Amino acid sequence: TLNDSIITGNTALDDSTTAANYDGFGGGIANGSGTVQLNNTNFTNNFAETGGGAVSTFAADSFGQAAAFHINGGTFSGNQAREGAAIQEFSYNATGGIDGVLSLDGVTISGNSASFSGGGLSLSLETSAESTITISNSAITNNSAPGRGGGIALNGANANLTISISEIANIYNIGGSSTGGGGIHQSNGMLTIESSNISGNTSSGATGADGGGIRSSSGLTIRDSLLNGNSGNYGSALFVSTANGVTTISNSTIANNIATNGTYSTGAVYM
Repeated sequence: TLNDSIITGNTALDDSTTAANYDGFGGGIANGSGTVQLNNTNFTNNFAETGGGAVSTFAADSFGQAAAFHINGGTFSGNQAREGAAIQEFSYNATGGIDGVLSLDGVTISGNSASFSGGGLSLSLETSAESTITISNSAITNNSAPGRGGGIALNGANANLTISISEIANIYNIGGSSTGGGGIHQSNGMLTIESSNISGNTSSGATGADGGGIRSSSGLTIRDSLLNGNSGNYGSALFVSTANGVTTISNSTIANNIATNGTYSTGAVYM
């Protein structure tokens, strides 16, 4: 347990010569297994060459171990990494049967930048790994990534992410083709958004800058939420590209979204 602390200016470099290694993860904290509790702890200007500029935590590994990481309050700002500039959850040669847990409540993640994916968070799991991720009463704003997911990148067949009573508002800029998702990029897994605000997100560039608010390729549920003022090519608010899973939107408002590219632009929702 870590209470009322500041973690700033730390660096994790990848100096390994092998392809499979644990180097360059978790500039501030790297958690391999067990339970970690953070209360009102601030992470600023940390750097990880591989993933998790501030925090990196396992969902599962080859030893059958999983981690539970709980963050209550606090801020993440100015952190950098290739994937998950603020927070990364991932798995490595997972044996399966062990569930990781990541929870955020009352957390602000703002002004972080990834050099590839997950300007705020990267959640990347192998098919043999499982994790439950919850984000509530939180703000993920003004983060950026040139590859996918300016705010959040979700990739894991058995990853279940629930976002409730939160705000996702990020800037996402690219210079050429990419896979989109200004606010959230969901490659697979299950994504549920409840009573939340997905606004002011941008996916820009040539082809592939789809889903200014959300780009989904798996099961997606949106309830009692607002998608407002997002911009992108196909699906300025929401781009759905999948034959897997079901997309359900209920009691929500989709307003003031703008399709920006004259060659590849379509409406607020593209399916």
